[in-house]
Amino acid sequence: MPYIVGLLIVVATAWGVAFFSPSAAARRITRALMLSMALAAWAATGFCLIYPFFNSAAGVLIIPAMLLGLLAWLLFSVWSWLNEREAYLALSRGDRIAADKRGFAEGIEDIELRLAKDRAVVRRCFITPQRRIRLRRQIPEQEVLLQGMIAMEKGYDEHLRKDDTAP
Repeated sequence: MPYIVGLLIVVATAWGVAFFSPSAAARRITRALMLSMALAAWAATGFCLIYPFFNSAAGVLIIPAMLLGLLAWLLFSVWSWLNEREAYLALSRGDRIAADKRGFAEGIEDIELRLAKDRAVVRRCFITPQRRIRLRRQIPEQEVLLQGMIAMEKGYDEHLRKDDTAP
């Protein structure tokens, strides 16, 4: 048993190194392995859910099915994130900067819309006291978050200007 745990640790470490490798081929192989592992975990989950119907030990494989389903979901989520990251890395510097600025602008806009909606809800007459208290607590938190996002955007712009002026 300790050998299996050690092997899993070594494999997980190698995978982690390959995720962030500068080599595009290593990242592509890692993504392919991640997808195949996710599909295998989905298949094993399906087997664990269907097999008890054909056997008298119904319900015995529910817990392994839940664990395998969680593993499959996690692997597929990481695979999806790696694909998005690879698409981002494939962009030119100008396109990356534009994508980052778009992300900041969308985040700020989302927070502003949520803040306006919450302020409008607090001004309503027919709202439960618990919800009013919760919203009055959330509005200052959202304002701080908005200020932080604006500061991050300004800091990113200053960082870009500093990079452009560097030799």
